[in-house]
Amino acid sequence: KTVYCALAISMGMAVLNSALALLIPRAIYRIFSSDAAVIEFGVTYMRISVITFMFGGLMGPYNAVITGDGNAALGFVTGMLDGVILRIGISVVLAKVFDMGVIGYFYGSAFARTAPTIIAIIYFYSNHWQKRKLLSEG
Repeated sequence: KTVYCALAISMGMAVLNSALALLIPRAIYRIFSSDAAVIEFGVTYMRISVITFMFGGLMGPYNAVITGDGNAALGFVTGMLDGVILRIGISVVLAKVFDMGVIGYFYGSAFARTAPTIIAIIYFYSNHWQKRKLLSEG
């Protein structure tokens, strides 16, 4: 029940953030800069960030189960996939191989959570976390 409540809250925030990013990106970027070029580039970034918001909202509650049950090895794997392997790998492939430049890095960062999100969801619905012993039980 806790995961589903957290999922509702996190996805609600993801939808809200996405709506703001899509509806008023210039106003958001004007908080940080008055440079028209920066603001226009920020609009592109905000549109791509919607992917990040949605994966973040989906991944958070399920990944919290991995953390909460003390599965450090799986947490390490999903963290490395998200934070290093896929984030850098996808970004470099898109930016360099597909010649997308900095936009490739934006998309690479956004899609880096794909595999860790799938892993966390599979782990939750496998119910394996319910069978783990507490660290204090040895």
